[in-house]
Amino acid sequence: MVDLVSILNFRKVRTTVNPLRPENTSSLITEGLYSMTRNPMYLGMAIMLTGAAFIMRCLSPLPMPLVFCLVVTVMQILPEEKTLERLFGDEYRHYKRSVGRWV
Repeated sequence: MVDLVSILNFRKVRTTVNPLRPENTSSLITEGLYSMTRNPMYLGMAIMLTGAAFIMRCLSPLPMPLVFCLVVTVMQILPEEKTLERLFGDEYRHYKRSVGRWV
């Protein structure tokens, strides 16, 4: 649900939702879920991974959300943040100071 709401926010302002092309971003979204976390889509994925472990009633998958968060931060979020800072400058820097990366 979190991912769907986030995608709808992107569609509403007609900007790219493709994480592989952050340079194509035309608008900085800071409202709705984005006022609570800078990465609601990735947070939603981590929540789904956590939920899957509970649904399976198995402890072995529980580290996966943490691994996911670490990998996505290093491989995706940090490069995205550099691009967004280049595109939106002070507006993005202020947003980064105001809203946490994950929560």
